[in-house]
Amino acid sequence: MTVAGRSCERGSVTTARCWLSVLLLLLLPLFSQAAVRVAKVPPAAAIRNIDLQPGDLLETTPGKPFGIFDLLTLQLTASSVVPDALFRVRAGTRAKLILPIGRWDLRLEPTGDAALPGSAEWAYAQGWAHADAARFDEAEQTFAAAATAHPELAYWLWLGAAEAFEKNLDPDRTRGLRAAQAAVQNLDTQPKSSDMQRMEALRMFAQWQLLNRQNVEAAATLKLAMAFSCQCLRDAELLLLRAFLALREGRVDDAANDLRDASVPIDRLATQGTERALLLQRQATLQAMQRRGLDGANEADRIFADALQLTERVAPDSALLGRLAFNAHLHALESRRYADAERYARTAHAAFQSAAPHSLELGQARAALAEVYLRRTEYDAAEPLLVQARDHARSRAPDSYETLSLELQLADLKVRQRMFPAARAGMLALDQKLRDPNLLADTRLRSDLMLYRANLALAENDWSAALEHSLEASDAYGNEPGVNRWQSLLGAAQASLALNRHDDALRYAQLASSGLSETSGAGLLPAEAGIARARALVALGRGSEAVGVYEQSLGLIEAHRAELGGNEEVAARWAAQFQDCYHELFALLSAAGSVDLLLQWESRYRRQALQQLARQSNVDWSKLDTATLAPTDDSAQLSFLVGPKQTLVLVRVRQESWRVITLPQSRAQLGHDVDRLLLLLGSAQMDALALQEQSRKLFDQLLVPLWSELDGDPAHSPAATENWLIKNDGPLHHMPWSALFDGEAWLVERKHVRIWSPLARRSSQDMAEAVVGFGDPTSTADQADSLPGARRELSGLVALYPEQSQVWLGLDAHEQRVRSLAPKAAVLHFAVHAQSNLRRPMASLLRLAPGSSPAKTQDDGSLTAEEIANELKLRARLVVLSACASARGADLGGDGLQGLVSALHKAGADSVLATLWPVHDGATAELMMSFHRARADGQSPADALAAAQRQWLAEARVARNRSSLARWWDPGTLPAEALHPFYWAAFQVYE
Repeated sequence: MTVAGRSCERGSVTTARCWLSVLLLLLLPLFSQAAVRVAKVPPAAAIRNIDLQPGDLLETTPGKPFGIFDLLTLQLTASSVVPDALFRVRAGTRAKLILPIGRWDLRLEPTGDAALPGSAEWAYAQGWAHADAARFDEAEQTFAAAATAHPELAYWLWLGAAEAFEKNLDPDRTRGLRAAQAAVQNLDTQPKSSDMQRMEALRMFAQWQLLNRQNVEAAATLKLAMAFSCQCLRDAELLLLRAFLALREGRVDDAANDLRDASVPIDRLATQGTERALLLQRQATLQAMQRRGLDGANEADRIFADALQLTERVAPDSALLGRLAFNAHLHALESRRYADAERYARTAHAAFQSAAPHSLELGQARAALAEVYLRRTEYDAAEPLLVQARDHARSRAPDSYETLSLELQLADLKVRQRMFPAARAGMLALDQKLRDPNLLADTRLRSDLMLYRANLALAENDWSAALEHSLEASDAYGNEPGVNRWQSLLGAAQASLALNRHDDALRYAQLASSGLSETSGAGLLPAEAGIARARALVALGRGSEAVGVYEQSLGLIEAHRAELGGNEEVAARWAAQFQDCYHELFALLSAAGSVDLLLQWESRYRRQALQQLARQSNVDWSKLDTATLAPTDDSAQLSFLVGPKQTLVLVRVRQESWRVITLPQSRAQLGHDVDRLLLLLGSAQMDALALQEQSRKLFDQLLVPLWSELDGDPAHSPAATENWLIKNDGPLHHMPWSALFDGEAWLVERKHVRIWSPLARRSSQDMAEAVVGFGDPTSTADQADSLPGARRELSGLVALYPEQSQVWLGLDAHEQRVRSLAPKAAVLHFAVHAQSNLRRPMASLLRLAPGSSPAKTQDDGSLTAEEIANELKLRARLVVLSACASARGADLGGDGLQGLVSALHKAGADSVLATLWPVHDGATAELMMSFHRARADGQSPADALAAAQRQWLAEARVARNRSSLARWWDPGTLPAEALHPFYWAAFQVYE
């Protein structure tokens, strides 16, 4: 059993009624036949100096019987200390025992005759044992049978049952409610029951009503309980429950008053108890809900930290700790501190797993962790957690609020994953359950279902249904606190926009924006409401007003990204969903001729990842990136911004002013054209004529307008300079620029192209001098994956740099050696197999030989992009990835491509040479040797690559020179299609 009573506060305010209750209860007959034994002493008891150990006996005076129910009575009525009559017997030695005010939480067991089956004390202990083992049906039957057999003790038995179910987190919330109600009803039949007994029974009844979400009934029960106030610590517990109800209903002023009153006796009498921890939890939640800006959020954080520290001392691995950590998670989630939210959710999960693995709360903790993943759009990580939580709850309480809410969360996840039939089926099944009038009458699930139906309709472009469901949800929420009503109006605004009801859209968006900006926990929704408002303004011809709204909303989005937690791939993938918002602003600024402001926002769009790194690193990335802001005298910058409807190109030649050119090509159209070009480039056997036609088409679409637009002043023409720095966007990230054809020559024959990377440091620090190469990391017996061209390639590297080079081949090219030597290299060359992963780009890898400890990820032979980015510290001026499709990655909006190239730039590399498709082993060896010869002559990476590609084309065009290339082929003759860009155009320089 657990002793769960409270003690009266000693002081001048003690009422006569309280003392009368004490006197009546102390005069009650003693019920047991022997002393009671201590079975377990919780940590809180030791902290509060309760000198007890398992095995100690408790008694009053020698020879007088004392049992479990006597101690319950004593605890309920004691003042500041237990009366002198209580003693502890340990190893035959009898000593006086002093117990403090507050919850003792002692686990006791009967002795002597009281321990025999059939006695009330035996049944009480058995009922608790069943509850501890999560055998709640048996526990209820045991308590009920004992209450029938011992009607004089029915109150204590039912009260103990209610507490046992609450302490062990019984997933059947109605069982504890029935037990608490039975305790209350039992007192009504006993005229000698005390006020404190009634207060305790009503407190437990109200607690179970709250657990069953019976808010109205709980309020009435708490009002009855407060009528029996005895000015003691027990009043504080009632106030804490009433404050919890007020917080649930959004009545922050009422909650503040109750918590202030509760703190007086707690601060005086229970500073180290669970009462204090619970008070701190409520105070932190109140502080978070009062929306007092950053200072209020910080104060809430401090109070939560104090509460967690105290609870981890007095009740480690307890349900109390789990609930506290869960609430801290909610606050961190609302404050957009997702790393903290994840940590608190894991703490809550561990506590519930330890205290009650059968509980519904364990599933809620899993769902809390899933919610963090959902906020980051990590749907694959969230789904198994939600499924586990749903299955766990369904197996224990299929019709509980927790189970049904998880069903709804899973349906909403299917919407986000665009699995619409599954989402619709889940919502339909839930709707059928919620039509039962006896099921969860007082719940918001029906309103939530309407909101999620609106989200489904929005995702499916069913605008009329989305508007209908959104307005239904808004009406259903009424004036409830929280974000849901405003989110419903946001959905109505989005649907109205699609239906060309622009005035309605603006009105709904303004209401949603105003409400969400004042609501705690709105997260990203104020930004989304602002975007909807801006789009409505544009549709109404008020573009100048929309610019400011876009800027404010994008600022909120960027701030939200900064708090996501997780890795950079997660942050970039999350941010990519808002790239159209940037492009909508770009179009407005371009139409208004606001070039300077357009340039500022183009820089913000492209440097989101850079800003993220600046917060995580001591390196001043803003200074290291200045090379892209001031091109050299003979260079041009071409910044492509590919939007959903059109493409903007920002052009700057030398030090002249920027110009903005609008192209009609949409993102979808360019994506189709670039994909077709890559298909034709993927094999030398593809139709060369079709390749040239497709290449010419893209040249005409993207480059001819630049010449035509700027032709009036040759000094401004991109044709006037040979060196181009291109900033890609959208599908252009995979564009092989050197392979564009103007009808007479390939672009590489006219320009030296380098690709801008937002993460390239362009560092001015002193570099190492070593040239380090790794190639063909296979054994001589493994012919299937061998790369003979790579071996010749690296042999040529040694010939070029005889004193500076270190080359490792075969099984010597293992991962540990790469980790050891890469940080010392000025030039790092990989002639290996690469594996790109477009779904999880940071899992893309370079295939090396395993080392001496292949079981360890640092030596398993798979050097992933994530490992490169986070574990390598490079000083290399150049990294060459002479491997298949090593430049491929996932397009994540303004951050560019995530993959091996971005990882190497983050690790510290200045320039990276990489490939857009699987390359030919022999041809690549020749091309790379030409490249390194040009580099040895002092050319930049972009110039050296252009020189190598031009040399290849020159030799391939002249039949008598083909023998100089033929040596790289087996069986020894150069194929007739050597001019095909498949052989020479895959490489690009990223810097």
